Amino acid sequence: MEKNLVSVIMSTKDTEENMLKEAINSILNQTYKNIEFIIVCDGSEENYNYIKKLKDKRIKIIKNVSTIGLTKSLNKGLKIAKGKYIARMDSDDISSKNRLKWQIEYLEKHLNVDICSVIPKNFGYSHNYSINLFPSFDGNKAQLFLYSCLTHAAVVFRKSFLDQFQIKYDENCLLAQDYELWTRCAKLTNMKVIQKVGYYIRVHHKRITTTKKEEQTKVVTMIYKRNLQELGMKPTDKNINTMFFLSGRENLNVNSKNILEFIEEAILKNKEKGIYESKNFRRILYFNYVFRMFTLKKQLVNIKYIFKSHIISLTIKYIITFSLLKMGFYK
Repeated sequence: MEKNLVSVIMSTKDTEENMLKEAINSILNQTYKNIEFIIVCDGSEENYNYIKKLKDKRIKIIKNVSTIGLTKSLNKGLKIAKGKYIARMDSDDISSKNRLKWQIEYLEKHLNVDICSVIPKNFGYSHNYSINLFPSFDGNKAQLFLYSCLTHAAVVFRKSFLDQFQIKYDENCLLAQDYELWTRCAKLTNMKVIQKVGYYIRVHHKRITTTKKEEQTKVVTMIYKRNLQELGMKPTDKNINTMFFLSGRENLNVNSKNILEFIEEAILKNKEKGIYESKNFRRILYFNYVFRMFTLKKQLVNIKYIFKSHIISLTIKYIITFSLLKMGFYK
């Protein structure tokens, strides 16, 4: 058996039994066997009754007396975890059988990395696709200006890193707790995405990200304000709305001229502050701009500002990238 214990933490609340069964089996059937599987039942009696019947000794159940939410449930799991590594899992998703093996092998070889993920792929009633627009964008910090650079339930942490910096989830964040966490961790360590599809996200109408949009927007707005302030930009409604537009979270009526001015200012401020790697930061902002313009099918690109911004070559490059994406080259 592998020498390094991995603590897998999963919280469940009213998950349909067939989904829960698939999620649990995908962890218990990992090729990496040395695990403890910490499952937090967050006020769900049916889920608890199902899990307690399972005979695998690697399962440890925490039963919340009442519903406390995902963030607090995850912190309870972290508190009792004994593994050298800590992995996340969601109760309605599926991990590939080699997921943990790949991640532990990677962390054992790359001691300068404390958090790693695999590439996720959606399944369910939406289209199947891999979220891998830029293979070279492997968890780099520049993405955090607009959105999370890692899939939460597909990560593995090095426990010593969490202990050293006393890191846990911010319990003020009921949703988007992972995005908030990555923005803190990115200041302290390296985070990477292993370029293998190893996690499958089930898309369905009960998924938290589709049912709690208002709370998620509140947390993301807080993160955007913090990101802007760290960069030396004003956290105005105009700037925050632009970030929501660029990230694809909202189809807001944002003026193309204002977007390009925002991008120019962000790039300039980042050169002064040195918070994000300049080349990646620029790529992230301009790619998302061009991508959003095409997605909305609106001819909002102001040629004068493109010349002023020196991004003609970038625009052509990302038009090609988008075309390849649509043609299926980034599966």
